[in-house]
Amino acid sequence: MPFRLFGRNFARAFSVWPHSYTIARTKALIQPMMTNSKQMALLALQHALETTGSMYDNLGIPFEQIMHVGKIYSNSSSVIAKMESQNIICVPNTALKNITDYEENITYDAKQALEQFKNMLKEKCLNKVIVLCDGANILNMISREQLSNELGYPVYVVGIEQTTYGIQKLVQKQFDFPVIQVAQSAAKTLLESYLIAETVVNKIKQRGYLARFPLPTIGVVGRGSIGNKIVQILLQQGITPNVFEIDELKCPVNGVKYMPHMQDLILNSDIIIGCTYADVTKYLDFDNLFSMMRSNKIFINAASNDAPFRTLLKKLFSQKKIAQDIIDPFKDQIFEICADKKIIMRPFPINFDDSGVSVAHNKIALTRALLMLAVGQSALLLNDYPEYETLSGLFIKLSPEGQKQIIDAWIQENPEQIDLQPIVKECDISYLEKYSLGIDYYHPLLVNNEISKKGVIPFY
Repeated sequence: MPFRLFGRNFARAFSVWPHSYTIARTKALIQPMMTNSKQMALLALQHALETTGSMYDNLGIPFEQIMHVGKIYSNSSSVIAKMESQNIICVPNTALKNITDYEENITYDAKQALEQFKNMLKEKCLNKVIVLCDGANILNMISREQLSNELGYPVYVVGIEQTTYGIQKLVQKQFDFPVIQVAQSAAKTLLESYLIAETVVNKIKQRGYLARFPLPTIGVVGRGSIGNKIVQILLQQGITPNVFEIDELKCPVNGVKYMPHMQDLILNSDIIIGCTYADVTKYLDFDNLFSMMRSNKIFINAASNDAPFRTLLKKLFSQKKIAQDIIDPFKDQIFEICADKKIIMRPFPINFDDSGVSVAHNKIALTRALLMLAVGQSALLLNDYPEYETLSGLFIKLSPEGQKQIIDAWIQENPEQIDLQPIVKECDISYLEKYSLGIDYYHPLLVNNEISKKGVIPFY
């Protein structure tokens, strides 16, 4: 017995991925859900981060049945190499020939990944599919009916979407499979948004953006979950931000300066932080804006993809007011407006670089654990045919009981997050049930998981 245990755990003891108590705890939670996992395949459009690799490592799905496609602005070559060393199939991203072509690039990459994935399914005769998306690029183009027709046998698909941007895209189309709503689960909107906001503010300081102005003023665009948290952090640090929000019911807020128009916010701010999935520069009068600028402006993306300032970026690129190479997605893009005025833009989210780390491992483990829970919930649906058919075409709520157990594990791993303790105390199951969006899916393992209740944590 000792020898068998040593052999089983040897690889885990020397895992190439970072250790996390929250991930280990969630693995124990979902293990009973992952029956028949060897008959499942996972297609994931995810950031190539260390914690993504750790997530794949702990699902129980054979590595050679996991296909990963990343995003050009968050890819880490070292992370991809580690994934490939485990036989995870990694689809390469198309190089950015033009910084404004991101949406076309990711759509092309998603199509390539889907075609390779179909070939893999057919080769291995797999018919239980989980599609895990960050932005819905693959979920938007997959059809269970079409997939079954192409492969010549019935295929069952469950989707998982982790971003509000992706959910907004899915709402506009018909889909013929269940989609689990991680994006608007209460645990994610309450806690992850604070972690991202904290990282964004720290990155702005670390990269010296504040030091470029004698008395810098900061503008925040959008007061959704991340924008709201950034505003709170700035106020706590004694900074009075300017705020623009399309939904006027969210403004004004005590301590901030509400700007009625996007142009007003730009002209009255040195650093503009975009926290919205909407292109807020779409209707700007650029000639008027550029003529009224009296100093340099720094635009920071704190949302996803290149969404917040897309039209402005295209305008600047088309005018060729560029002072440096624009191919590297990790670089600031510098555009000369005139001899003494520049726009410095971070087109993609500032919390990403090529290091493989966006937010500290132990903190962002919260999001990875929620995605793992969604994979476990997907596995239950794939093995529950009557409920699967009933829930196809609907958004499914992420298990509130599972969210609660993940939050409890996460706060144990991160006791220094004293500022979040009051929020965590509010997160009982009834709160998580009320504020997580989607249709309820009840299963005994989602409500009464004996392994998780006993606190059994596998050797990691």
